[in-house]
This record gives sequence, structure tokens and C-alpha cells, in this order.
Amino acid sequence: MKFKSLFPSALVLAVIIGAALLTTATVRAVQVRQWTFNTEGSYAKGHFVHTAVNNYGELALCPGLKALVPHPISGLVNAVTMAANGTLYFGTSPAGKVYALSKGKLSVLFSPPAGERQILALQLAGAHHLLIAACGTRSQLLDMPLTGAHPVPKVIFSHPGVQYIWDIQPASDGSIFLATGPHGQIWRVGPHGHAHLLATFPVHNVMALALTHSQRHLIAGTDGAGLVVKVNTATGKSFVLLSSGNAEISALAIGRQGTIYAATASPGRAKSSGGLFVPQAKPDGRPAAVSSMPIAGGKPGKHAAMVHMGHLPMPAAPSGMPPTPYPGVAANQKSNCVYAIGAGGRVTTILDVPDMILSMVYHDGSLILGTGPNGRIISYNPRTQTQILLNRFKQHDILSMAAAPDGTLYLGTANLGQVYRLGPNRDTHGTYTSQVLNAMLPAVWGVPHVQALVPAGTQVTIQTRSGNVKNVGEFARFWSPWSAAIPANSYQPISSPRAKFLQFRLTLNAKTGLKSPVVRGVHIGYQQINVAPDISSITVSPLRNGKHRITIQWHATDPNGDTLSYSLYYQQQAMPVWIKIAKAISDKTYAFNTSGLPNGNYRVKVVASDAPSNPLSSALEMARESNWFTVVNTAPKITNLKAVQMAGRRVKITGVAHGRLVAITAVAIKVDSGSHWQPAASSTSIFDSPLQAFSAETRVLSIGAHRIVVRVTDAEGNQTFQSVLVNVHG
Repeated sequence: MKFKSLFPSALVLAVIIGAALLTTATVRAVQVRQWTFNTEGSYAKGHFVHTAVNNYGELALCPGLKALVPHPISGLVNAVTMAANGTLYFGTSPAGKVYALSKGKLSVLFSPPAGERQILALQLAGAHHLLIAACGTRSQLLDMPLTGAHPVPKVIFSHPGVQYIWDIQPASDGSIFLATGPHGQIWRVGPHGHAHLLATFPVHNVMALALTHSQRHLIAGTDGAGLVVKVNTATGKSFVLLSSGNAEISALAIGRQGTIYAATASPGRAKSSGGLFVPQAKPDGRPAAVSSMPIAGGKPGKHAAMVHMGHLPMPAAPSGMPPTPYPGVAANQKSNCVYAIGAGGRVTTILDVPDMILSMVYHDGSLILGTGPNGRIISYNPRTQTQILLNRFKQHDILSMAAAPDGTLYLGTANLGQVYRLGPNRDTHGTYTSQVLNAMLPAVWGVPHVQALVPAGTQVTIQTRSGNVKNVGEFARFWSPWSAAIPANSYQPISSPRAKFLQFRLTLNAKTGLKSPVVRGVHIGYQQINVAPDISSITVSPLRNGKHRITIQWHATDPNGDTLSYSLYYQQQAMPVWIKIAKAISDKTYAFNTSGLPNGNYRVKVVASDAPSNPLSSALEMARESNWFTVVNTAPKITNLKAVQMAGRRVKITGVAHGRLVAITAVAIKVDSGSHWQPAASSTSIFDSPLQAFSAETRVLSIGAHRIVVRVTDAEGNQTFQSVLVNVHG
């Protein structure tokens, strides 16, 4: 199986339906709402078993996975490589052993003679030699013969300043290039064993190497400033292609047309929450795959063994290192990613990954990534921009990776150390179980639409279960059992009982591992049972600047999200009937003119109805009544009004104000035709009673007759006026 064909090429031109999980159309409750699964993000919170989803929301059986080591190794599998005869070699730390796995038999090929060592890199040199990077206080490059009964490794490189050999890159002329640390050096070991320093960079470590197709240049990836550097293999002359901005370049690969792919593994950029991939910019389509043009020179260069340095202690920076003078063309990158560097030097970010990318190979047109700490294995096709989560190991680091010619992947992991085979065939049975879907209210389920491509010999079915307790893991016994399986592309109603929560399970089967069905979308309709509206509050207040008018305000919601209409009524105290004010209004505020009502105590009632969204036979209403309030449309009365002249030509006015059911709030007097109203005083010091005695004294008046007007105001804004004549003497 080729990983790029995990999803059939016929789907490359498929139109993606909808957008995201739990997309609910903006419809009324009487219509069907819908859960839609047709994006990677919509599936992300579910549970995958032998299934995978790509970034276009297509679900299929994933490549078969098998652990090859009977008992996991304590430590890390830093390097994996495969010989032409099918023997798999892998190197470990901290024990520093090299293992050979041939025809299911595991043996130790190399064990360090004394002390603790790290096997950080392995590479085959021809058919009969294995190059081993054995690292410790002083690193060595060993040449291990693969023939003979008791092969003995030969030291072909060692240097006092080299503590780590991170990568090995053999060339066709017999030369061997080494990526080393902690002084950021590349060494070349010639065909006859002579070693010399090829290049040095102002970083701690050169982490990864890759040869261009012509083998005239070596591509190097570093820590520190995260440089990608092109190095002339003959002269060592170097040119920086990319400074990724303090992001460790953990892995390199070179594509068919010479494109350089560089991956980063910075813990600070790892964001393991959220979706698996960054959504495509245009979710309504995808790039179409086109035939590749033949490339002069044929096959791409060999991939490098990719390892992660974070598990080993880092030495202090070399003294005297100048600041990195290279432009940070990718310094704003917020996550780990894969950069593509074209032949013209253009750098683009082609893939954002929420984990650290610890290993990467280029095989048959696709990049295969191994990440940590969540152990994701991701396939990415740069031509079609298709991303597929091939598998996931919880709490694992995919430290190393090798691809066999038939597309089989071999993976080396940490925590604990294990070697896995992924592919080439797919699993023949897999499931996807959704997260619990919340209808918010008890609902009637519709027909599940499972759109799938089902080749001959394959099958897709869907099952459902429902309940009214969200935690299905702990309270599964309170849920209905899984329903009978419904085939994809058929339209049979869900048989699970109506409830608040629903869960579905997709089952994918194939007779062989050569073909897989592909689910292109799942759409499940539901309709909530109708629930009455809720009126949470109602207030009545005088309308500002409006006499004999009140404002009625209320707050109402509908659990179904229905459109509501409102009817208003009023009732006078001691009267048994409700009188309609307004009917079928949509606003939640109403101004009511009370000028035509008799004096008395009243209350209003608001009735909310969801009839605009439901048939009349099933529409529901809810009512709420206000507190009592008083309406007074009769002006207050003035009695015992008297005017008495005081000393100094002042006049004192006295009287009694009578309110009608409400308090007197103010009394004032005005002399003759003056414009100023002079407030009167209450006999109780405050105006707050329907019966209120008052008094007021005028200013000094001229000798002669004067008309004094008294104005009384009650709490409802009603006013009355009365005047008295007085003749002022000298």
C-alpha cells in the first residue's frame, strides 16, 4: 500500500459539504436541526480504533500496526534502518545497544564494551556494512560488518571535541558526512578513512543531514537559531537557506524535484490541545493531483535518520560564539511546522503541527512525520495538500523512522522503547465512536445520512445509542443499547429512544487490507420536543416625560430557540376579568396609556407563545404577572386654604392637600403673574402621604391686592391649582 492512496484518488475532487462539528442551521424549532461530521475538527473529539481521518474530513481504515519487539526496551529507540534483505537494525539508549531483527528473531548486534553509551544514528553503507554512531563522553563512528559469524566493529572516526554524532549521511563515492555536537560541526570521513572538518556553525549541534540528488551539496539542520544550511560537499562553503527563529531543525528530507523539507521540534512551540491540523484556507475544495513530470536523474536521495536531542544533557555554548547573523525569515511561527524550500530559495510553511516533529521521511511523494509527546504519525502530500493522521501512540515519542520500498514504515519510539511496523496493508476492521452529542432537550431522532465510498468487498455501518446522562463512560448502564447496524448510503431512521444525548459509532470493514471504504460525511438530524417559553421577569414603570403612561418590560426566552410572540392584559384589583392591551406583538417593551382607567390598583400579565415556530396544535404558552401598581387619573384636592398677613408685609398661606390613593409629593405657591414657584413646607417635614397639611410664606409684598396661586402635585403627576386673594396693608 502507498500511503498517499490511503484515501482513493477519486475523492480528491470531492466537494466538501458543510463546515464544522455541531453545525446547527439557523432554522426554527419545528424544523430539523443537524449534526455534521465532514471535517477533521468535527471528528477530533471522538475515539478512533484502526481508523484515520484526513484534513478534508474523510475517514478510512488506517495502515495496520504491529509491535515487533516482544518486550519493550527500557529507554529510547533513536535510530532505525532496514537492509535490502529485510533485516531491521535499530539503536538504543541509554544501554547503547544495536539490535538486529530478521525473520521475527531479535538479536544484539553490538553492545558497548564498557560504560553507558547512546546510539544516536545508524546508516547502511552498501549491502554489507552498518555505520553506528556510538556516543558518550567521546563519540565514535563504528563500521560494523554484516557478514561473518562474529563481526567486530571498526572505529573509523573519533575526535576529542565531538561528543554527539546526531546523523550519518553516506555518499555514493564512499564518503561519510557526520552531523555533530556540541560545537556545531560537520565532519567528512573519506573513502580511505581520512577525516576532516568540513563546516562549522555558531550553534551547539548540527541535528540532521540530507544529500541533494546531485550529491554536490549537503543540507544541514541545526539547533539554536534553527538554521537550514546548504554546504558544498567538496569545499565546505556554506549558504544559509533558512533561520527558523530558535526552533530546532529536527529532520530533513528532499523531494523528487529537489524541494527541501525541514521540520522543527521545539517544546515551546508544541501545542498539543485542539485539532490535529490547521484547517485549509478554502474548505470548499482542494488542489487537484496532477501527473508528475519525469525528473532527470530518477530517484530522490536517501533520507537521513532523524533523531531528537531533547533527551540528552546539553553542554554550555562554545565560548566566543558571535550572534547568529542570519535573517529570521520564519521567526513569527507559533507552532512546530514543516518548511518547504524551493529551488529558487523561496521558503513556505506547508504544514503546522501541534506537537514536536521528531522524525520525518519522504516516500512516494508524501512526507511521513513522527511526533511527540503524543505519538502522532502524519502523512502529508505536498501536491494535494492532503494530511492524514495515520495513527497515534499516547504518551510516546516517535524518535526514528524508516520507509521500506513497498511503503511499510518502521518506527522507533520512546517511553518505553519499541519498534513498530505500520502497513503496508490497512487494517480490515475499524471503528469511530463520536463524542456525546447534546441536543439540549429531549429530541426525536431523524435519519442518519452516512455518505461513503464503499468499494466491493468493503462495508460501512452506523449504530446509535441515546440517554439522558451525559457521562456515558460512567453511566453507560443508563443508556440504551447500541442499535442495529444501518448500512451507509441508506436512509433508515434511528431506532434509539428519544433523549437529550446521542452517540454514534461507525464501523468500517474490508475483506482484505488492499481496499478501504471511505466515509465522506455523516449528517444526523434531530428535532427537539417543544417546550413552553419562559418569562423570567416583568417590570412596570412610569414612562419618562409621559403623563398617564407606563412602560411594561419583560425578559423571555425559549429553550427550543423558537420565535416568540406576546400578548398583554391588565386587571383591576377586586375585578375578576383580564382586559386585553395588545396581541401578538414581537417587542419586549410596551408603552401603555392609562389615562382612560379609573383610579385604582392594577397589574399586567404577559403571555408568551411559540406559535410563530410551531403548528397551532402543538404551540405552547407561558404567562407571568407583574406586581400591583396604582393608577390615579383624578387631580388632588385642596381644602382649608387660607391667607394671613404677617409682620413686614409678608403673607402666610396654609391649607390641606388630599391625594387620591397616592401620596402628595409637592406643594408650591406663585404670587400674581410671577414665573417662580416657591415650594411650600409640609406639616410633617416631608411630603409622603395622601393627606398633607402645608404652609408657605411669601416674600415682602407691595401694599394692595395680590392673587396667590397654590399648586399641588401627587405621585402620579396629577396636579390641581387653587388661588386666594389677599389685600396687603401698610
